[in-house]
Amino acid sequence: MSEVVPREFVLNANGTRLYAMVLQGEEGGSFATKRVVEFDVATGRQRRTLLQVSHGYSLTIPWRMSSLALDPSGRLLLVGDAGADFYRIDLGAARATRLPTTVHRGNPLGLAW
Repeated sequence: MSEVVPREFVLNANGTRLYAMVLQGEEGGSFATKRVVEFDVATGRQRRTLLQVSHGYSLTIPWRMSSLALDPSGRLLLVGDAGADFYRIDLGAARATRLPTTVHRGNPLGLAW
């Protein structure tokens, strides 16, 4: 599997951490692993993997993750998995929770913190 350059980034408020979506898999292939990773801005090194999701290819679940957003406190990260699922990541505990929501496979703008 080859690493694809992340297309989605979020920088924390004090500029010390960068959160990015990374995709492993061949474009157009049959399987992909998506990760949300945290980088230290000063060193450029990856600190930890916060979420890892694997999918077989389908027409309803695109390969890329579609959105990242930090809540105003900077303690939670919202991840939209291309409209298929939504996750809230507690950055202090590095724990991801899949959100049960009525916008499942729908519009992420319907979500609120």
